[in-house]
Amino acid sequence: MVIWFTDAEGCFNVKIDKRSNTVTGFRVMVRFNLDQKNSEYTLLHINTNFGYGTVSLRSGTNGVYRYQVTSGLMPIRNYF
Repeated sequence: MVIWFTDAEGCFNVKIDKRSNTVTGFRVMVRFNLDQKNSEYTLLHINTNFGYGTVSLRSGTNGVYRYQVTSGLMPIRNYF
């Protein structure tokens, strides 16, 4: 059985910054975010299942929690 845990509230994104101290001159950051209102327990469960990432309360929101992964994205990508 497959259980999808994201829809419009989750995304992969890539950020590219100029960095003169790197070989290529750029730093590439890939991450996965999943935001859910009043769902800290659910996001902590997802975090436990994957074994990594962080869950935090998003500042400036009314009870919106975020599960974020910034490295080791292959298991999440493979899940989808």
